[in-house]
Amino acid sequence: MFHSAGGLAEEHIELEKIYSRLSSFSTSLQATPVSEPYPTTVTRTTQDLTHIEALNDLATDCKTLCDELVRIVRNLKVEEGRWKRFKSFAAALKFAACDQKKIDTMIARLNRIQVAILLHFFPILR
Repeated sequence: MFHSAGGLAEEHIELEKIYSRLSSFSTSLQATPVSEPYPTTVTRTTQDLTHIEALNDLATDCKTLCDELVRIVRNLKVEEGRWKRFKSFAAALKFAACDQKKIDTMIARLNRIQVAILLHFFPILR
């Protein structure tokens, strides 16, 4: 497994970037409460409000999963110094043993949440 100078495999660096950004996006989705008044030019239906509530719930779940995934990936980072090669090998074994399955499961859940977000987001845009 190739490690960058920072001690993370390239795939882990990519996961950290993607899910850190998705976490930030989820936070921005949560930022608008359903009860917040809308401009008078926008009429929100009960169905729109239902979609907005669902988006808030999905965004909360998405953020929680993203933050956990980023935490796991960051824990795989190997610090500079003595025994770095050994620590990298140990981190790779740990990742292969348990974290890979957990990460794969979390990514699958996040993919399902992302699809659900889109399904609630598009009706609001109409």
